[in-house]
Amino acid sequence: AFRPEADITNKQAYFWLGLMIIGIFLSSIFIFWHQSLRLDEAQSLYQTNRSFGGMLKLVAQDVHVPLYHTLLHFWLQLFDNSITSARALSTILFCLTVLVTYKLGSYATNSKRVGLFGAFLVAASPFMHWYGNEARMYGLLALFTVSSQYLFLKLVKEGPDKKIFLLYTLSAVLGIYSHYF
Repeated sequence: AFRPEADITNKQAYFWLGLMIIGIFLSSIFIFWHQSLRLDEAQSLYQTNRSFGGMLKLVAQDVHVPLYHTLLHFWLQLFDNSITSARALSTILFCLTVLVTYKLGSYATNSKRVGLFGAFLVAASPFMHWYGNEARMYGLLALFTVSSQYLFLKLVKEGPDKKIFLLYTLSAVLGIYSHYF
């Protein structure tokens, strides 16, 4: 069992989280971002490389839901229309998932060490690295799934709170619009 007096400080937690985020970006830049375009990523770029209305129409004819494609559409307009830019969006979502996993683990167990361990498991997962660097909706789905669980746990532990309930509902609905699962 973890002893609260043996827990780490916020400064230590942020240090380790920062190292995890740096590690994710370094592996993304040097390993994943320079890989050739995969079929599913080509589909994402094909769907989002048109007018907003045209993109929504094309996505509606496919099996996917529109939130990720909408984000990617505007992301690629803001930056350049390249696979590296598209993968960068997914990498940012992956990093946010690591941070929210830390928040969930810390809150659930009242231990920053446990939160860091959970964040490390996500940050070190080969599957999360693969899908967190693919220009697809999986990083967004993971982020909303972990966020939804964190907010649900807050509601259970702290009781009814309109702000938390609204955020929980928002994260669940956005999750629904991220992936058809």
